[in-house]
Amino acid sequence: MARMNPSAWDGPGSRAALGAKRPDLFVTQHLAPLLYRRTRPAPGQHETFRQEVDFWAKCRELVFGSVCLADFRITDWFPRAPGVYWSRHGVITRENTWDSDAEDDPVLGRIFSPRSKMGLIEGGGLGTIRLRPRRIDDTDCWLASAVSGSQCAGGVPLVVPDVLLREGGVDWGATATIFGQVRFINDVGLDDVDAAVHHASPVLIFVDKIESVVKRHESVGRLIITPVVLFSDGSSDHARKTRLEWGGPFGYTFVQVHDGSDSELSDAEGWLQAYALKYHGKVITNFDQQRPFLADAPLSYQRLVKKTYDRTIIENLHFSGAKLADRIDQVEQAMSISVTLGDGTVIHGDFVVANSVNDSFNRVKESSVNAELRDALARLTTQLGSLLGNLEPDTAQKAADALETLTKEVARPKPRRQWWELSLEGIKEAAASVRDIGKPIVETVGMLVPLLAAVSS
Repeated sequence: MARMNPSAWDGPGSRAALGAKRPDLFVTQHLAPLLYRRTRPAPGQHETFRQEVDFWAKCRELVFGSVCLADFRITDWFPRAPGVYWSRHGVITRENTWDSDAEDDPVLGRIFSPRSKMGLIEGGGLGTIRLRPRRIDDTDCWLASAVSGSQCAGGVPLVVPDVLLREGGVDWGATATIFGQVRFINDVGLDDVDAAVHHASPVLIFVDKIESVVKRHESVGRLIITPVVLFSDGSSDHARKTRLEWGGPFGYTFVQVHDGSDSELSDAEGWLQAYALKYHGKVITNFDQQRPFLADAPLSYQRLVKKTYDRTIIENLHFSGAKLADRIDQVEQAMSISVTLGDGTVIHGDFVVANSVNDSFNRVKESSVNAELRDALARLTTQLGSLLGNLEPDTAQKAADALETLTKEVARPKPRRQWWELSLEGIKEAAASVRDIGKPIVETVGMLVPLLAAVSS
């Protein structure tokens, strides 16, 4: 493993276009995390690390061993190609592809245009993704990462049991000391990917203990994530060959933004689409399975899980498309669970959505609003929870997000009207999608409007 001096790749704001020399490799890496399932445990004495670069330098010796990551921040963003960022090849690639020259585009703004034959995405380890939780070793788990610096792409990949987060009260972005076992990401065909990506070891840490750390007298910067997508280039052959030194029909584009900001992610989504449109193309992959960003892309995580992906794109990538399609068939469906709300109502739905509705219910019960408003909000939450099984997955996610925004806004001393109105509208749209079944929700929303208006600023 190699070290490098801080560069622009460690901060937000970098936006670049890159030639796709190996789009087949990118799609294979894009798919691989969906297949992470079984790993092998190995208890023992732990070795302590305070920087991810040191972990990656020694990771081959740590397999089946126990480690402690001291004072790392934990995030639900996951390295797209674990270990590559801190490999010697990855460090050299990023150092060689930083280009101080930039293009000022009237629509896209300032764009950095690295021109190395070794793409930052294929060789430099940039790129972060966010996946929904899944069941691993009969445990409800999140795929996350531990970061000692700022760039999530270089983090240590984690499998974190949901119960550890909830019982430990550790939020995403918090600093913690993490104990766990180093395991291979096996029985997912990742060895082939590993060999093609500069011999990065296919390992992760299965977490068995998290201790929250309170940072005092120290300012902690925000984590940086790197949404990256593969896009088709519909420009003429001549235009492709004269731009950024790539002549193929595919390219990459990425944006570096702060973790924890849905508004920045939304802006990033729009920018990535605008970039593809500039070259008469379209976005093919996405980067977030938890939120519906670019969920309609032909090879989005949402469509891969539903088996509604565009097979023709894979077949046109000039590699073993049929073999990859067989692996896609192994992708597990989104995990469905049952959650009991505080009033005894049992709701069934996707892991993330059901828990989000449960969190909203608890937030309402703990709020200091008047009893009439609190009861109406609790009724709305229960009604929406009971409706989850009748909603399309994307609609359920949007409704749960709207409910989360609503309950957080109501907790403010003076709720902002434009925020709760927008949230209620999103919930009404979800209810209207199932017609008569959703009528009770529409009625409750109508009751909430004057109650919220009375307490708003």
